[in-house]
Formats: sequence, structure tokens, C-alpha cells
Amino acid sequence: MTMILPVLVAVLATLVAATPHHIKCHVVGLTVRAQCRFVSGHSNGKMDAKAGGFGANEQIRIVPQGGNVIALRSSHGKHLAAAGDKAEWNRPHVAAWEKFRVEKHGNKLAFKSHRN
Repeated sequence: MTMILPVLVAVLATLVAATPHHIKCHVVGLTVRAQCRFVSGHSNGKMDAKAGGFGANEQIRIVPQGGNVIALRSSHGKHLAAAGDKAEWNRPHVAAWEKFRVEKHGNKLAFKSHRN
């Protein structure tokens, strides 16, 4: 089952195109479209979208994996995994479940699970 995370890139970096090769800065913040809240990656591996501002837990590093595929690493050093119907920041290494394809939708980006 593929899962598209409902996130947009909050422009904390200069995005030139929808591919990781063109991202000028690899640390970004993600926001949930409907709530206008930042996505947080907590040290216990949990993920939520409750933050009203951009702090340490909201700093997400883009890790290029080749082509338009990326991995996302939290400020705690763990990678985001699309495991079944949920996403968690609890993986120490990048494998299939931790890879996401970057898709451009107008002026917004989506990260689609790369595990299938």
C-alpha cells in the first residue's frame, strides 16, 4: 500500500525545483496543509503536527537517495518510516520503508512512500 504524507514544504530553504538535487539547503520544516502546524519528530519516535513554530523537533534533514528519492531524518538522528498506515521517526538506517519519492503538485511538494 502506498501512502502519501499530507505535508508541504515550509519554505525554510530555497527550493528551485521538485527534486532533491536542486534543494539549496537540506534542513526544512514540514507543515500539515489543513492545520497550518509544523510536523515534529520526537525523541521517542512519535510524529505529530501540533507545533505552532519551528523549533529543534521541527528541523528535518533531507537525505538524497538518488534521482527524485529522499529520506527524511529528524533532529534526533532517526529516519521517517512509512510502516503500514502510520509514519514514525524511529529508524536508524535507510531501507525501502524510509525512502520517499518527491512529487510536485503545482507549487507544492508531496513525499510518496517508496517502499512499494
